[in-house]
Amino acid sequence: MRPPAVFTRAVTLLTLCCALHDAAAQDTLSVYFEFGKWRIPREEQKTLATIPYRFELSSLDSVQFIGMADSIGSLTSNLKLSHRRATEVADHCRKHLPLHTPISTYATGAIDQGDRVLNRRVDIVFHLKPASRSEQERLETLHEPQPLPEPPCYVSDCDLMSRCIVTSFMKGRREFMEIEAPGRLSVPNPSGAVLDMNVTRYRRSADTNEHIRLKWTRKPSRNKKAPASFITSLPKADFDRYGVLIKKDGDCVVPTLDTCVRIDHALMQELQYRPSFNISKGLLVRAPRYAVKPNARYFYGCRPGVPFEWEQRNGKKRSDHYYTRLPLWLGMAQGISREMISCESHCDTTYCRRGYLRCQYRAKPDVAYKIVVEGGFHGQGNDDLPYIMLGSSKAGHSSLATVQVGIDSDLRPLISLRYQFHFLEFSSQQLDPTQAWHWPSDQATIDRYYRTYLGTELRWRGGEAGQGLLEQNLHLGIAHVNEKPSALLTRIFLQGGVAIDFSGRTSDQPYLHWSVGTFIRLYRFGK
Repeated sequence: MRPPAVFTRAVTLLTLCCALHDAAAQDTLSVYFEFGKWRIPREEQKTLATIPYRFELSSLDSVQFIGMADSIGSLTSNLKLSHRRATEVADHCRKHLPLHTPISTYATGAIDQGDRVLNRRVDIVFHLKPASRSEQERLETLHEPQPLPEPPCYVSDCDLMSRCIVTSFMKGRREFMEIEAPGRLSVPNPSGAVLDMNVTRYRRSADTNEHIRLKWTRKPSRNKKAPASFITSLPKADFDRYGVLIKKDGDCVVPTLDTCVRIDHALMQELQYRPSFNISKGLLVRAPRYAVKPNARYFYGCRPGVPFEWEQRNGKKRSDHYYTRLPLWLGMAQGISREMISCESHCDTTYCRRGYLRCQYRAKPDVAYKIVVEGGFHGQGNDDLPYIMLGSSKAGHSSLATVQVGIDSDLRPLISLRYQFHFLEFSSQQLDPTQAWHWPSDQATIDRYYRTYLGTELRWRGGEAGQGLLEQNLHLGIAHVNEKPSALLTRIFLQGGVAIDFSGRTSDQPYLHWSVGTFIRLYRFGK
């Protein structure tokens, strides 16, 4: 049967219109419909919403909407249906196109090409403006043969793999590995090596060998003052075969994997400690079970000698942690290390031979010369006289020396030469009876603490016959010190002992004496 004249004219007109654009570049997007429907399905509306992102609309010349239908039904009804489809899509797309873009709609009616479902559609043809002569020359230049760049290589990220916490979990029937990089490693940290988390890292699919970029999220640490950790996950098959990879350009040399003993920073971030007055056996610390690798060998510091064994304790709360005691030196606890996979010649030992945790870390003595005023009471036998003296003091790491002159309450002159040796230091926190667990990062440097000391003093007191004194004493005392360089009240002390009067004016030899007083800083030399 011969097609109606109206259908012939429609096809001819469509052919001519499309031929006008043959010389210009174009893109096509298809929108599909249900049988006998002209309303745009919801899924297809989502596809149309991507037009501004999928196509270069800045160089758009015009847009054609060509409606079609399947071969079921009469020619007239299919021509009408295809026209309504083209008009509906054109009206919907106007909001996605630049203003004043020329739009035209065409209807082909029924077509019979393969699958009928695919024939119920509207083809959106985006005609682009023809390129200028200079643009054509630029494109021709770009199409000239160029040397192929060397493909990048992907190597194991040994630095990350040796510092992260790796745990497994099930997702459906597949097993995945979760990788947690401690947040403290992404900022300046005691290890001396900052882990750059801005570097793109990949996993290699064991199924397709495709390199897929890893996506990281932030997870707050149990230690509230520690930076949030970085978390990612990948299939266990990918992890076991390739691990985490980084892209390396240029001369690609795959690093040789080795093992070394280095500080386990991921574990150290999760440690808690319990302060105690008696720390001769070390600082008691605990680590959550998930942070300890059961089959790993752990050491104090980075000495690959005899590994230590974690202690397990009974009880509902205690069983969630492992316990040990860290050696201490000057208020600094050694770190915990373990054997880790590392790239050859890439073992980070910058913090192995020094302290790691500032637990009960007391400020070092302020060793600058100071001009101080000392005031208090000095007791000798049954006498206790107020006094005030002015002089200089010089502290060492475990000592204090002073030279002072002054007067007592009877206005008699005083001269004092004093030396003291500090043999024990402790803070008030160590006397806490609750014995709570603390995060190391919660503890700032302790500027105010106690010192016990043993010392001697040569004291001269002027006066009339029977009132003068030349005393040498030995004393034991305790002082509360403030080592802030800006502190004014730097020392409060109480001391007592025995003394001898070399002037011979005191009948009892030797005799008891005591002193209580305070230091007020007037001037500090140096910065």
